Amino acid sequence: MCDDVWGAEKIDSWSDLTEWVEEVNTYASSGVSKYLYRGQARPYGSLLPTLTRYLLNTNMSESDRDKLEGEMLKRFVREAHIHMDDLPAKLTVAPIEATFLSWWGVMLQYRAVTRVLDWTGSPYVAVYFAVEKDFDKDGEVFCYNQELLENVHAQWVRDQKLKCWPVQLSREAYNSSYMQVDGKAVIHHFIHEEQTARMAAQQGVFTVCTDILADHAKLLACYLGEGQRGSGYRRAIIPGKLKPKFLKRLREMNITAKAMFPGIAGIGLSLAEHVRVLTRQGEARGPHALGDEGLARPALSGPGACGRPGGGADPQGSADRGQAEWQPEPELPV
Repeated sequence: MCDDVWGAEKIDSWSDLTEWVEEVNTYASSGVSKYLYRGQARPYGSLLPTLTRYLLNTNMSESDRDKLEGEMLKRFVREAHIHMDDLPAKLTVAPIEATFLSWWGVMLQYRAVTRVLDWTGSPYVAVYFAVEKDFDKDGEVFCYNQELLENVHAQWVRDQKLKCWPVQLSREAYNSSYMQVDGKAVIHHFIHEEQTARMAAQQGVFTVCTDILADHAKLLACYLGEGQRGSGYRRAIIPGKLKPKFLKRLREMNITAKAMFPGIAGIGLSLAEHVRVLTRQGEARGPHALGDEGLARPALSGPGACGRPGGGADPQGSADRGQAEWQPEPELPV
């Protein structure tokens, strides 16, 4: 179970959350947070990309998986420029095979299914995605020390007598066992040099794995080591009953759907978010004036094979691991 590997620190109040963040959120000398965070609105106990969730429930061959992934990439690239005003310039001129990682990141931001997971450098942005929906379910926040993972990669580079970490692999390498560290599929993170508005708003970073079926949670724990739990990687659980209250606190910090999703989509999502909170709290009574943020403002009374399912890994009895009923729509990007 993920609880056994990552732990499950329960957050019982907003003060608990701020204390947890202060304890975890240390910074490098460059001023950048050492940790990356990911929030999920349900306690899946795993870190499975959307495409992985689908594929684990099929008998699709490796070659068919590759064809599916490649076709989705081509179709998205073919039409994205029509609709995106902030498409990174690099993606408009470079061949797909040289930029597929960046395209996967963009695709994920617009709800396409990919093998990529999105993270954020902000703990509170991650909390937002853990609490913004599914009020009847607990949410979870994962975090890990990105410096530790980079150190693992650096040691592998030295062991292989390479000049540098091969950041830009061919897409074929992501569909084979070509890249392995100590017999494990490679997982690493990357950030876009040219970010879209959504990536910038969410402080987005991405993890990707050479094994399309891998659980990123298991692989990260394997690479970072069991002895690093607590200092190298952690997981917090936020009870569903606290989600509406936490959303209100986050709104005071301007962490809302409107901020996370710049543009007309964010306005619509903010209104939907507002209604969810009001109806959950029983406060949707009478007319409410819309404020400058475009949100109603009522008068409130108060505030195995390591990393891969199967192959000896603990099945965990969850749909996330691909052996039971598939969970509904995966979480929005962090």
